[in-house]
Amino acid sequence: MENNLTILVLLKGREEYTERFVEYFIKSKLKYKLFFADGDKKPISKKILNKLKKCNVDFQYQKFEFDINYRKFINKIYRALNLIKTKYVMLFDNDDFPQKYSINKCLLKLKNSKDIIGCGGYLINFNLFNFQNKKNYLSGNAINLSKINFGSNFNNSSSIKRLNAFLLKKKNINTVNDIFRTNILKKNYKILKNLKFDYIFFYFLVADILNYYTGKIYKIKLPFIIHQHHPHGLSVKMKNIYETTGNKNFLKQKKIVYKVLGQELKNKKINILLDKYFSEIDKKSQIYKLKFKKLKKNDRINILNKTGEFLKLNYQILKNKYLKYDNSHITKFLKTFKNKK
Repeated sequence: MENNLTILVLLKGREEYTERFVEYFIKSKLKYKLFFADGDKKPISKKILNKLKKCNVDFQYQKFEFDINYRKFINKIYRALNLIKTKYVMLFDNDDFPQKYSINKCLLKLKNSKDIIGCGGYLINFNLFNFQNKKNYLSGNAINLSKINFGSNFNNSSSIKRLNAFLLKKKNINTVNDIFRTNILKKNYKILKNLKFDYIFFYFLVADILNYYTGKIYKIKLPFIIHQHHPHGLSVKMKNIYETTGNKNFLKQKKIVYKVLGQELKNKKINILLDKYFSEIDKKSQIYKLKFKKLKKNDRINILNKTGEFLKLNYQILKNKYLKYDNSHITKFLKTFKNKK
């Protein structure tokens, strides 16, 4: 069963993470096939590839052109999918850790149910020291060990009802790292590769919509991926949807989403669902975009003073209990004060 899955590892630099992923894969005695799709400027070190060969890991390495933009990145995924021969595929980042027990549960689910096209679990988000310089340096959230991408099953036989459940629930559950039937992802990424967006979330939104519309997707209630949150991750670098909604470029590209989905899905209800979805996004965006510049100078000073008093009272307690390492958030925050004490 494990030989039916290829883990498609999407590379762009961060070789220290790739090396760590390979060590984990070998020591965990995982038997899935690996496909490394490299979009960095230079190829991966031969040391890592030789280690895979020495340990008899079934892998394939393909160097693609540099991921200079999101379109190149999406095209890399599409081209890699067309080189994969296994029945199932799972998109993966080199800074994460796959969980064998949960993955095998999903493979069994897919094998026994032909109407299910995808299956995944939830991600456990965590922080770790900076792997590159191996110092006690935390990155990402100061205190964070939480479930993310945690949701229920999307098993309604109606495509539009599955889509409704995805778009209009309080918390959207994406399909980025789920295990899919390879032919399904090939078909959907064939559509994605022709699109041109400046925001990666538009690519992922269209991918999710196509996936949920195509077939049933299950979310088992087990940790599926251990996910490291750090400054070099795609989720940290990309612009938040709430930062961009409302500007001209966003609105222009949003029209492309409507047009493409209308052409591909040929269902008039799609526009209604998208209207409701973006209406909620706009509401959240208004809250997100509350700006200090709208306040008078004295109001800003009062808010900063109150914030400072709160931090002064609570920081030492938090630091003693949780922050025993240098922390990037605290370091950045303290730089805004002349008086460090």
